[in-house]
Amino acid sequence: MLKDCIEILKKEIELYKKDYPNGDEISFITDSYSLTVGTYYLLDIETGNIKDSLEVDKNADKQTDLYRKFAKLEYLSMYLDSNKAVADKNIFSNNIFSFIVKKENIEEKITESIIDGYYSKILKFSENSDTDKRKLYIDYETKYGKTDNTLADKAKDKIKQFIKNLNVKNQKGRLAVFFDIDITEYKKESNRYILANIYNANKYNYSKNNSVFGLPNNNMGLNDKKPYLKNKSRKSNLPFAISQDDILFQKLFFDYLMNLFDNKKYYLYFTEDGVQAFGSKAYPQKDICGYFMRIMKAQKECEILEFLNVDKRNDKVSIKVDNILNIEYSDKIQQNLNYKKYTSLNELIPVISEILYSKWLESNYFTDAKDIKIKNDSGKLKNILLKTRKLWADWFYLGKQENLKNTFEKFSMEIIKNTIENFYIPKAREQYNLRMALIDYFNNKEKNMSEKIKTIVEVLDKKINSKINDEIENDEEYYFAVGQAANYFISKNKTTKKSHSLISPILQCRTNAKLKEALKRMFEKYAYAIQNNSLRFNNLYGMISRYEAKNEINFDMLIGGYLYQSLIYKKEEGEDNE
Repeated sequence: MLKDCIEILKKEIELYKKDYPNGDEISFITDSYSLTVGTYYLLDIETGNIKDSLEVDKNADKQTDLYRKFAKLEYLSMYLDSNKAVADKNIFSNNIFSFIVKKENIEEKITESIIDGYYSKILKFSENSDTDKRKLYIDYETKYGKTDNTLADKAKDKIKQFIKNLNVKNQKGRLAVFFDIDITEYKKESNRYILANIYNANKYNYSKNNSVFGLPNNNMGLNDKKPYLKNKSRKSNLPFAISQDDILFQKLFFDYLMNLFDNKKYYLYFTEDGVQAFGSKAYPQKDICGYFMRIMKAQKECEILEFLNVDKRNDKVSIKVDNILNIEYSDKIQQNLNYKKYTSLNELIPVISEILYSKWLESNYFTDAKDIKIKNDSGKLKNILLKTRKLWADWFYLGKQENLKNTFEKFSMEIIKNTIENFYIPKAREQYNLRMALIDYFNNKEKNMSEKIKTIVEVLDKKINSKINDEIENDEEYYFAVGQAANYFISKNKTTKKSHSLISPILQCRTNAKLKEALKRMFEKYAYAIQNNSLRFNNLYGMISRYEAKNEINFDMLIGGYLYQSLIYKKEEGEDNE
């Protein structure tokens, strides 16, 4: 999979070169490379004079030619990590033409002897005490020649003089000094260092057809404390090995990933059409077939956290969201859900996040649980979020719906129950409307629930206004009626600040017998506030009392009845409200 993605990046680079004839694989990376805050200098190696300089802060213009030039020089000059520093970990550079340090270290930690040691170590790479590393340096010298001693001495002297005359007292940030040498020399000297230090451990390297092969260090570790990583079935114990040419490009690949992360692009797709990268709350608009990668910045490199196949991720949907509960919006009841047909998953995702999760879903697909702090939450919504966020991420990023479809009805009902018990009824109504639209979509139905509730409301409205005793005809009508009755009982509660946790005894019932007992207790509690001659209530409660449900509790209908505007309080033309 990784090899396929690397090949896709190679094609991207070739297209880049066609658009930018003077570009190469390095500028492909550095065109989006961000310099560290600090001061950058370009010196003449013969005179030590400053030819160019650049002060970099967070607001620096990254598109200027000078910025891009320094970006390229720095990219080629940085050590791989502090454990693989050339001589002193406080010097970040890797070749004779660059010298990169922190300003705050110059006075005490960057002495002349430290500078001497840095240049001496580069010139004596082929005398390294590590036998395996020494062999790599010698092989490189054989192919490309030794480092130029004369240029190294000139660079060392100019750096010493430059540092000595530089006043950076009380300053912070990076100091990066480069010499005005052809970029091919930078590449040559940079590769001298990189090829001897880039493998996981040089003792695992081996030669084949005059090429060196070894285990790359990117997202991989292999040492004597991890024998389980070794491949015991092969002559070589390495999980896999790649050549020096390939490992240089793989480094380029992971540097490319790091650039994307630094530019807040965390979700990547590798397809035949190239690479697509997205930040938080952004998703592809075209069909995707290829690989999905989720990345983050680790201590030393860009880490691949998820790497998955994407068979088909489609942005097209057809989801009709109706105002099933006939919510009446006003100045006091704000509308957050738009009722229309959604045809784009990109458009629907923020709606799902806002309505069902109070906007906490989109920003927390992969957040550590300890870092999620949901305001005014008893813990239930966070718990639901943690259990369900991967289901949504699988749909939104990978196009996989099956696990979501199988569990959505259950957990979305828990979301609505939690909202009813702890928060805001208008919000629960919108959650209900969206939930029903998604259920119809997952079940390939059109307006199924909307039509059911509309029919039940019309039938039930006639029955509770009837002068003769009528009967409930089916379970769906019955449970909707129970929800209406529960709503009416709670409306009779005289507390100044009503809590919809009053409906908890109803929501916690698991059988119809328990449900009727709970309703009876509510009736007994609020009977004093109900008029004896209330035709609508008497008809409603009478029908509920006489009906025996045939199936288990239908919470969709029960909560639909509870959240729907009260049919008992419904004002007919020329009539006062009860």
